[in-house]
Amino acid sequence: MTVIRPIKIQIRIMNYKLKIMNYDVPEGSFVGFMVKNSSFIILVLVSWLLVLTGCGLGSDTAGTGSGGTAIEVAGTVKTQSGDKAGNVVVTLYAKGYNPSLGTTSPDNSIVAVTDSDGEFVFQGLTDGSYNLVVVDGQDGSRLLLQNIEIVEGTTDDINDEELILKTPGVIRCLLLDKGAAASDVVYIPGTGVYTELKTTDVDNGSFVIPNVPVGQFSTIMYSGNSNTTSLNIATLPVTVMSGDTTVLSFYPAYKYAAAVTINTKATGAGLETNVLNFPLLVRLTSENFSFSQARQQGEELRFAKPSGQLLSHEIERWDTEGERAAVWVRLDSVYADTNRSYMIMYWGNAASNAGWESRDVFQYDEGFAGVWHLGEAKDTVTEGFADATTAPDRGTERGIIYDVRAVIGLGQVFDGSESYIDVQTSQKLDQAPGMTISFWCRSDLDSFDVNRGLFGRGNAGSMKTPYIYGLAGTNKIRMDFQSDKDTVMLESTAIKKDTWFYIAFSWDGQTITSYINGVAGSATTTSQGSTLKTSDGSNYFAFVEGMTPWDGMMDEIRSEKVGRSASWIKLCFETQKQNSSVVEIK
Repeated sequence: MTVIRPIKIQIRIMNYKLKIMNYDVPEGSFVGFMVKNSSFIILVLVSWLLVLTGCGLGSDTAGTGSGGTAIEVAGTVKTQSGDKAGNVVVTLYAKGYNPSLGTTSPDNSIVAVTDSDGEFVFQGLTDGSYNLVVVDGQDGSRLLLQNIEIVEGTTDDINDEELILKTPGVIRCLLLDKGAAASDVVYIPGTGVYTELKTTDVDNGSFVIPNVPVGQFSTIMYSGNSNTTSLNIATLPVTVMSGDTTVLSFYPAYKYAAAVTINTKATGAGLETNVLNFPLLVRLTSENFSFSQARQQGEELRFAKPSGQLLSHEIERWDTEGERAAVWVRLDSVYADTNRSYMIMYWGNAASNAGWESRDVFQYDEGFAGVWHLGEAKDTVTEGFADATTAPDRGTERGIIYDVRAVIGLGQVFDGSESYIDVQTSQKLDQAPGMTISFWCRSDLDSFDVNRGLFGRGNAGSMKTPYIYGLAGTNKIRMDFQSDKDTVMLESTAIKKDTWFYIAFSWDGQTITSYINGVAGSATTTSQGSTLKTSDGSNYFAFVEGMTPWDGMMDEIRSEKVGRSASWIKLCFETQKQNSSVVEIK
């Protein structure tokens, strides 16, 4: 009985190769004998090639790489049911190919058709990075293989498991401003997939990119017909599933966009519970942002949810020359234990309206009684220190205070003698059902010779809750808290010279907890009090009545009329600290 056994033979002899694909060879036949005797077949093939070409082994041939070695890509396409896909179109695109340019494009695209066994071969290729797209004209199924690296002297037999046709998906794009126009083009480089906007698309505010092969795409380009708009709307990799619709939202009037990701897993903020209505700090530097692409003060900067809904933001600092900025963005939710949360930042629109930055980030109704960034330069302090909340109280300079680069943007230096900030007759914490006081501080002293004030409330002799100070002799932070019952709390961690510390005290109406650098300290006390006593005087920063002013620096002082959770305070520290990696721009 003759046994038919399929074999695949691939032989390379220096600059020549012969490929015989999937021929049925009877066992025991002459061809089968030659397969088993490689030295014999190599000798025959060498002689045959020399006669056929009439040249030496060192000669170049047409359709070869720069060194004279032909490059080949081959494979076998199957349907989703596993059958051989004959007579389907296979296209090899250069990775950057722009299909909207058609035949005028200098980029490469090469077409083949599979035989009855679903096989295809591309020969005579040049070095480069390619994508392979297969389309069945009968049922519309497709497949895409990305990033095929072709190097001189190689033959790439693609794994058949990667060559399975599937029903394509659809990308639906939502236009979120008036920057789009008919004839604008959206395309996926290196795939042949593109669509041209119609007037009805612009009027409806949306359009679709049909027949997108299953895969993940890091680049989906929107190109305006005036060539002034070029935007990658895939700010994070977009996954297209078989037979499914993926929705993208974007602002076509902006030339640039990037994803701002938030990592709350253990490798980032280590957040254990969700946090709501949180002001997130986004730092921009020359390493993650091109300031030359934005307006002088970042006036056109916008932040949006993936759905396209704009988010309130406040620019604390924008330094084009120094290429750094500090921006606060209000997020309605920050989810715990995930690295998949993100928002989208847009910029590069010369026609956008200025003044979007908003006090809505720190809303009084959401618990912010006062937020002082202390970001004023020396020549603007005469106007007072601004309160970023929706019900602002400015702080007044007492003595001489100097601005300095601090933890977030600018902070202020206090001389330890007579300089401090006075927020007069502020009563926002009166009768509050809870409270959180937080700030960054840095000492210029090795040790405190006297008690050094940090945050105080009330006039001398009638200091009201809370007041916070550094304790002489120990360099530890102490809070005196007065409600229906007085409470004294002493932190166990000492404040070291020339080191920034994040200090927070939180009272939820029952329990008082202190925090150093986002970690709950030893000073956790249950209070019998229910409401804060009424203040009859000012709030003081870097000072407490009856004590000596702070000698050092302060930044980002907040008084809040709610008791913040441990997750909230930890997230503040992890996102505000220097060299934080929780927030990344991609």
